[in-house]
This record gives sequence, structure tokens and C-alpha cells, in this order.
Amino acid sequence: YLGTRIDGPRAGTARIVINWRFTDSGETLVSTLEHGALTTMIGKSDPKAGAMVLTSRGALEPVILGQKSLADAMSDGGITVSGDAKSLSDLWALLVSFKSGIALIEPQ
Repeated sequence: YLGTRIDGPRAGTARIVINWRFTDSGETLVSTLEHGALTTMIGKSDPKAGAMVLTSRGALEPVILGQKSLADAMSDGGITVSGDAKSLSDLWALLVSFKSGIALIEPQ
């Protein structure tokens, strides 16, 4: 979902690598923003990542959905970052919001 929210033209020259570890599911993954596109590999990590994010799905989902700010989730301990925390905020700054869903019936 985050990959669909990246503003590709603005993210064009950015390179951000973040390792993620989810405490509730035990999953690890690495997200790489490069050439304006965000890719994620499950079960992998990158030793050269700028940051390691430790969180749970329950803490991250409200942030992804815009129900809670990233800053609030970090301040209440739902999301902790080791390494360069700016990497995570830089990634979030490149996200755009859009209306979900499509109009199935439009007035004529």
C-alpha cells in the first residue's frame, strides 16, 4: 500500500533503505525507495539500511491509514527506530494521500 502512495516524481532521486521487524508476527522485511519506486522484500534485511524500525502491525496500520501521525506513534512507543530516524520521516514525507475507492455510478 505504501508503494502506491509514493510521489514518484518527487522521490525520483531519493534512496532510502529501511529494515522492518514486526513484533506481533515475527516478520522481517526491507523496503527500498529508489528511482521513485518503493519495493519491499519479505524475510530479508539490508545491513546497509539507514534505519531499523521495530513495531507491530497494530501500531503501524493506523499510521499508514492516516488515522494516527507517525510522530504520535513514535512518541507513544508503538514505533521505535534505531539508526537514522530521519530515513523513516523522509519516506513518510514522500507519501501522498488520495481518496480510496472509485465511483461506480456517477450522476448524469
